[in-house]
Parts: sequence; structure tokens; C-alpha cells
Amino acid sequence: MPLDLADYLSELGSEAKHGGGFKLAKTTIIKALIRAMKTIDEKVKIDLSGVKDEDELKERLLDAYNRFRKK
Repeated sequence: MPLDLADYLSELGSEAKHGGGFKLAKTTIIKALIRAMKTIDEKVKIDLSGVKDEDELKERLLDAYNRFRKK
């Protein structure tokens, strides 16, 4: 994982602690994101056909998330 993304996950984990909770491990955050993505896919189906790179995948995920929010 690129250092900037690992740092971002560490910051998110620390932010939870500052809000009165516990520091979250990077793996905990990633598992929660995967579970959220699974929930979105179950409701609105994430279209992954023909995806060729990370940027396109990100756009498809954001599109599915936006469709999920509108339901």
C-alpha cells in the first residue's frame, strides 16, 4: 500500500480516538470499507465490467455509492 494511503488510514484511526472512541487499526477500517462496499453492491450492483485501472474502479464505486444514497 502506498505510504500516503497508509498514513491516511492511520489518521482516520487516530481521529476515532480523539472523538471519544478507540484508535482503529488500519485493518479494521479496511474491513469496514469492504463491508460497506458489499452492502452497496447488494442494493444497487456495482458495475465492474470492463474496468481497466484503479481510477476507473474508484469512479464506478463512487457512482454506485451515489445511486445507493438516492434509494
